[in-house]
Amino acid sequence: KTFKVKNDEVKINITVGIGKNLIEADIALKYAKKRKKPIIVYNPNLPILKEFENNLKWKKIIDEAIKNNGVVPFVQAIIDNKTRAIKKYECLMRLKHNGKIYTPYFFLEIAKKTYQYETLQKIMIEKCFKKFSNLPYDFSINLSLSELKNENFFQYLVKQINKYNIANKLTVEILEDEELMQDEKIKENLKILSDLGVKIAIDDF
Repeated sequence: KTFKVKNDEVKINITVGIGKNLIEADIALKYAKKRKKPIIVYNPNLPILKEFENNLKWKKIIDEAIKNNGVVPFVQAIIDNKTRAIKKYECLMRLKHNGKIYTPYFFLEIAKKTYQYETLQKIMIEKCFKKFSNLPYDFSINLSLSELKNENFFQYLVKQINKYNIANKLTVEILEDEELMQDEKIKENLKILSDLGVKIAIDDF
C-alpha cells in the first residue's frame, strides 16, 4: 500500500507467516521472505525444513571434525611454467568424516551461520604454520576481510605467525570486497601483516 506523506509517497509491504504456533509461523515467515512471497502458510513439506535438517546435520559433522582432528589441510602446488619447479603451495581446508573428504562447498556457509568457521580457520592456521615452519617452501592461506577485521582472530593470526616464524614464507590471499576494502581497521591490519613480511594477494581477482 502506498501512503502519501506531504509531497512524498511511501510504499509499505508486508510479509506474513502463518502457523498453529510461533515456531510454525516463524518458519513460514522465513520461507516467505526467502521466496519473496507476501503470505506463506506453514506445512510440513516446506523445502526450508529440509534446509534446517541439512544445517543441523552439517553442524554435527563440523563439531565432530573439530573434536576428532577431522579438519585437514590439503595443499595444491603452484608450478613455475618455465622451470616446472614447485614455487609454493596453496593450503585448502577439507573436512574428514566417516572416511569421506568434504570441500568447503558442503560446509562453508553453514559453518559461518553456526559460528564454527572461526574455529575451523584457527585449526587450519595452526596446522599449516606448524607444517611449513619445517619445509623450504612458501605457502598461502585464504582469509576473508571480515576475519581480518575481527580483532581477536587477527591477534591469534599474528601470534601464530610469530610463534612459527613463517612471515617470510606466508601469503595471505583475501577475497576481493570493495566495501570492506575501504575499512580503516582492515587497512591497518593489512599493513601490520605487510610490516611483518607477510605477502598479501587478492583471491578470485
